[in-house]
Amino acid sequence: MFELLYDNAKENNSEVVVAYNKTHTREELSFIKMGATGRKNRTMILDTPEKKAEFLEQDINGAAWNKLYNREWMLKNKIAFTEHSNYEDIVFSVIVKASVKKVSWTENYVYHHIDREDSESMSTANWKRKVDYIINTQRAIEELKERNLFDEFYDHYAKSYFVSYLSFFRSFMNMYTYMPVDIWNSINNTVRIQFPDYQKIPLVEMILNDESHPDLTGILYGLSGKVSDAYIEEIGKMVREEAAKCQ
Repeated sequence: MFELLYDNAKENNSEVVVAYNKTHTREELSFIKMGATGRKNRTMILDTPEKKAEFLEQDINGAAWNKLYNREWMLKNKIAFTEHSNYEDIVFSVIVKASVKKVSWTENYVYHHIDREDSESMSTANWKRKVDYIINTQRAIEELKERNLFDEFYDHYAKSYFVSYLSFFRSFMNMYTYMPVDIWNSINNTVRIQFPDYQKIPLVEMILNDESHPDLTGILYGLSGKVSDAYIEEIGKMVREEAAKCQ
């Protein structure tokens, strides 16, 4: 895998090379094959706001493991992992994507990711680890602002953030049914600081005016002030009801 990415990086003088990847279950291990994606090797030079905006909308996987990074470029831009934290690649990957000026893709699937129920990201054993997901999503916003990378692409980051915010609470409450009030309020307080006009974000506005997903609407209503145990229990009930409809 890394030889292919390295050759690609040398040929194109890229700062980041992205490997196409597939996700599999353990049961599929014996059927995994390398192979072409049907797409050609390509390189993007992100030298205009329009090209950068196009790239930001592309899914290159938020994890760090399907890419090769130019070490000199990383040191120059002071990009590193968050220490002593779960989901540490969230901040890293957001800053990489925001900072890169030249990125390449391989034409083949060269990384195969195996989903394991007992993995760090999939395990339900420790709910505090799951909270690190949204905490690091918020840290990514702070670092984007500190690096002056946030304002120009505010619409993209606001939408992406609230997708993560809503997905996190929906997943967490479906999995654990409850979250301590102080943690929920702390998360929401940071949201209000980072996005003081959050009600004007198109995605938020749409959900607040849409009755088809009461759990998501309820989660967003919680941003209007401090939440209570009763509120959290009600959200948990709504999330489980919505999940049951999809089964």
